This record gives sequence, C-alpha cells and structure tokens, in this order.
Amino acid sequence: MERTQPIRQYLTWAGILWSCGYLGFTYWHKQRANTLFEQALQAREIRYDRYMTGPSILNNVVWYGMAEGDTAYYYGLSSFNDCRPGFDKISTLPKNHHLLNHIPADDRAYHFLRWFSDGYYDVLPFGRSGDTLQVNDLRFGLQGDTLVDKNYVFPFLLFKDEQGKWDVYQHNRSPQDPEKFKRFAGDLWLKIKGEPCLK
Repeated sequence: MERTQPIRQYLTWAGILWSCGYLGFTYWHKQRANTLFEQALQAREIRYDRYMTGPSILNNVVWYGMAEGDTAYYYGLSSFNDCRPGFDKISTLPKNHHLLNHIPADDRAYHFLRWFSDGYYDVLPFGRSGDTLQVNDLRFGLQGDTLVDKNYVFPFLLFKDEQGKWDVYQHNRSPQDPEKFKRFAGDLWLKIKGEPCLK
C-alpha cells in the first residue's frame, strides 16, 4: 500500500482514534473500580493501608481489587456488565509473613520477591520438608473470586539451593491442569457477561 493512498491515512487516523478511545475508556473504568472497591471495603468496615485495582486477564470488563491490612489482604472481583456493578464478595487472604522471619531481610531472593510484588504478597508452606515456601504475587489476583486450591495467578517457590542459599522459582511454569483452567475460563466468561437484573 503506497503512502499517498487515502486509505492509508484513513487507517492511520482510525487506529489513533481507537487507541485514544480505548485509553479513555480504561481510565474511566479504573476510576470507577477504585470507587466501587473503596465503597465495598467501607461497607464491611475493613481497615486497610493501601489498595490497588486492575483489569482481569484478557478483558477490560472484570476488574479486581486488592487491599492490604495489618495481617491480611482483601480481594474481590467486579464486572461492569453486572446489573449493579460492585464488589459483592470480598475474600480474606492471610499474609503469613511470619513464615519468612527466619530469612534475612537483605537476602537476595527475599529482596527480589518484595521488590517484584511491590509488597503485595502472601506466604504458604509448600511440601513437607518445611524449607520451601510458596510466595504469591497478589498484584495479579486469583483465578476466580475466591481462594480455592491455591488458585494464584503468579506464585513463586522460595527454597534453598544445593549451596544452602535461598533461591526463587516461578511455580506456574509447569503444565497446568487443563480441567482447572477450563473451569477458570468458564467462570471468567460468565463474569464478563455479568449478572442480569432480576425482573
């Protein structure tokens, strides 16, 4: 397609206008999600130090909220296609940061996890040995609106290597259970479609 053809200019401007429109649409959704999440936390009298909101995977309709309290995080999902959008369900995720007390604060692997997750992480025991922990980056939420069977989007394993030093492994690189992913995709699609208004 030659640069002088009118269709090229038309497509260029169409792309620019679409991109700007989508950016504005996303900004409006971001502000609306913030307001709805703050209202949900206030209605439940949940005290928090900070919070974040973001769109769920591959769409701009279902948004999640994650708030940090003293001992736990509070997580919820909201769909803008619901009859009355809002964070109707808030799940509590215990921090369990005490499980990391035996690791030096300046340890390279531990420092990386705190930096990478921006401090939004919880901790779970992993395996039976006791020297491996699962550290979950909560900035990406959960696969669903409730913690079920460790359905974190971005988990890491914190373990000791052969030299006895702490190291990190991204745990979700292994093949996933196809049935579990199918259920997650189905639930997300229902959430995107939204809850209709009852007549």
